[in-house]
Amino acid sequence: MIEIREALAEDIEGINMVSAYLGYSLSSIEVATTRLEEIIASDSDHVWVYLDDNTVKGWLHLFVALRLASPKFAEIGGLAVDESSRRKGIGGKLVREAIQWSKANSLPLRVRCNTDREQANCFYKSLGFINKKTQKVHEISSS
Repeated sequence: MIEIREALAEDIEGINMVSAYLGYSLSSIEVATTRLEEIIASDSDHVWVYLDDNTVKGWLHLFVALRLASPKFAEIGGLAVDESSRRKGIGGKLVREAIQWSKANSLPLRVRCNTDREQANCFYKSLGFINKKTQKVHEISSS
């Protein structure tokens, strides 16, 4: 049975397994569970999972972003699909879930994608996203 639904804390092991494919580091199950529980409790975050026979095959994290100088918007914060399940429409179905949610909440939907990830950029373009700008991300380590 295939379904897309909001993530539950007990989905974390499947989410971790799928995340490893893209190199997302979720640390230990305890740390990952805490992060997911915080997201689930948040009014401005959503995580949907794509399940096939109760096995997580993909996930998408959406959050509402507030900016002082611009109107609020929804943003895809992460999308991952199990390596063995790629090219089967799972990512598109998850993104369409996010599009539907953002439209229902009258928010534009954005996604940031590394310019080096050509396949991912083509994927988002095929779903109707347009490139608004190219930017660099600067960071200072917290340690």
